[in-house]
Amino acid sequence: MRELLSKQNLDYQDRAREVAEKYVRPRAAELDRTGEYGWDILEALKSYGLTGIWIPKEYGGQGSGVLDMCLVVEQLSRACGGVGVAYAVNALGSFPIILGGTEEQKESYLPDIASGEMLIAFGLSEKASGSDAGSLRTTARRDGDDYVLNGHKKWNTNGGVASAFTIYALTDPEKGMRGISPFLVDRDTPGFTVGKREDTLGIRTVPVNELDFEDCRIPDSQLLGGKEGGGFRNAMMTLDRARPGVAAQALGLAQGALEWSLRYTSDRRQ
Repeated sequence: MRELLSKQNLDYQDRAREVAEKYVRPRAAELDRTGEYGWDILEALKSYGLTGIWIPKEYGGQGSGVLDMCLVVEQLSRACGGVGVAYAVNALGSFPIILGGTEEQKESYLPDIASGEMLIAFGLSEKASGSDAGSLRTTARRDGDDYVLNGHKKWNTNGGVASAFTIYALTDPEKGMRGISPFLVDRDTPGFTVGKREDTLGIRTVPVNELDFEDCRIPDSQLLGGKEGGGFRNAMMTLDRARPGVAAQALGLAQGALEWSLRYTSDRRQ
């Protein structure tokens, strides 16, 4: 397999494996038991130059693309699936900006995500619109130079630690999915609340939260891309780019499970 990878691919893979073995594996069981976010692991990822590698170079990233991101996710997931998710979800949250943001929005958000100073989350799903994302009900009503958001989001991975969120809401409910628009919402925006944390069966180190919007007023400059109606397309393009990271997580988990099984069967005495 390694012979199929480029020198750059191998460099990312090796750095990620070193972080996984030195920093992730010793903490994996504790992080899953306590649900604590691995801030120390984030610092290690920063020091190894692995944060935001998918972000274009002109915005402080390394322009490395999805394959390199997947190689990092795979190695982190070998040691802890939750840490792999915590890494990948920042790509999920920032892809909408990369794919559809204005120049000002990219310059405002992407450099801090690339450096690891900002964590971001992706807010699409709702109680009645998980797989059927086009039937969401959160609204964004235009009011002068602002939008007023009202609604509720579910299963927001990274919600408890993110400081920025890409949120999808209806700007024209009569148009259905064609009336969905994407927005950038900062955590400290009045009317926006990070709600209940879900009690997940695993992957506990990365928090999954509900998000509540009650007359949450944001300036129209936070409309992603500056135009209404492109939200559903932006979301689907984002998911297409992010889903390989989910596959990489699954592959890393399977690899880690196999390694633990082999170790157990080799050491066990009956």
